[in-house]
Amino acid sequence: MSSLKLLRRYGTRAFGQAVAAPFVLETVSGINALSETETSLYTVPTGEAVVVIGVVLRCTAASGITTAPKAGVGIAAGADDIFTSQRCYGLLADGDEFQFPQGGIRRIADAGEEIKLGIDEAAVGTSMTLAADVLGYGAV
Repeated sequence: MSSLKLLRRYGTRAFGQAVAAPFVLETVSGINALSETETSLYTVPTGEAVVVIGVVLRCTAASGITTAPKAGVGIAAGADDIFTSQRCYGLLADGDEFQFPQGGIRRIADAGEEIKLGIDEAAVGTSMTLAADVLGYGAV
């Protein structure tokens, strides 16, 4: 997205040129989907700002899952101010993936802010482990 489009979308905040095309900012593995907790996905480096355009959850191991977890992504308490909490439909077995819809973007993460995955309702079943890919780009 161009700096001009970002300026129009987010108001009067000044933006420089985008540093790079969207890429995987971070991959975090070993997330227990049977636990209602927040997991740190990425901390924005000093002097940078990040636009998160997507988070892909990948099931790396699962057993007996009957209900997918409900989760959100964000910075503020509750971890849902980037992508609101929603049921991760179709995320039930090893190899399944879920991507948060891009329409959920509501803010830019500034230097030092921690982007988190919040599991608000645990998956139902015997066991489930997830990996999360955070997609985005830097803005100066």
